[in-house]
Amino acid sequence: HLPALGKPPWRAISSGAQFEWIDFSWLKRLAAHPSLRLEIAGPGRGAEFSELLAIPGVTYHGTCSHSVLKDRIDSCHIGLVPFLNSPLTQAVDPIKAYEFAARGLRVWATPVPGLNSHPFVQETIGTGEDLERAISSLAIPLLLPEIPSWEQRWNSVISCLRQPTA
Repeated sequence: HLPALGKPPWRAISSGAQFEWIDFSWLKRLAAHPSLRLEIAGPGRGAEFSELLAIPGVTYHGTCSHSVLKDRIDSCHIGLVPFLNSPLTQAVDPIKAYEFAARGLRVWATPVPGLNSHPFVQETIGTGEDLERAISSLAIPLLLPEIPSWEQRWNSVISCLRQPTA
């Protein structure tokens, strides 16, 4: 599904609701990099969202059907998890990381606790140095871990519940 990496610019996508829990400054930093083209899919709101869409090289697809979104994701190289660091984002396991990984994309995220150790996030980017390292890593073949089945996830939860408490 993944387009050949080839040469830049590489396409990175942020999909889903682009609301208050999104780090628009982070997305703007990525959008400004000459090696990247940013694609946005999903609803959005606010002044920062509008500012992001005004950056040259940013493509806004709006709200897409599942099949159109799949095609948009398949045309990209990188899936983005652009969460602000907040109690809300620290408490979720972002489905989009699994969706992007399942389509063969590299997954980049903001440095929110938990995302830096997420099994499907290859790069957490907090600094310009981190971004350059992530872009350099695009030349390295990607080896993704196997996505756990629902049975494996269930067994993991059950084993935690069955452990004796102190």
